[in-house]
Amino acid sequence: MRSLVVWVWVGAAAVAAADVVHLTSGRSVRGDVISETETEVVVRVAGSGRLTFPRKLVREIERESPGATRLSLARQRSREGAWDEALRLYRAAA
Repeated sequence: MRSLVVWVWVGAAAVAAADVVHLTSGRSVRGDVISETETEVVVRVAGSGRLTFPRKLVREIERESPGATRLSLARQRSREGAWDEALRLYRAAA
């Protein structure tokens, strides 16, 4: 059971860390861009489901590499004191 909870938790965090959508308002949304057309951008955000933005409100999409995502997660786990998980993520990011 514990391993299932960890994998669900890591999977959800990985989705949240994938891309950053910068809006013309100055705000940013972190999630996984799952659809991008000439008229809209759809982002899957952990805990919020899907968010759809009109393309004219999107200034830039910053795509994060899998290694950078793992590094961000490893740093977060270190701050939380989850040392074993942080070490696994640091190794995977290398």
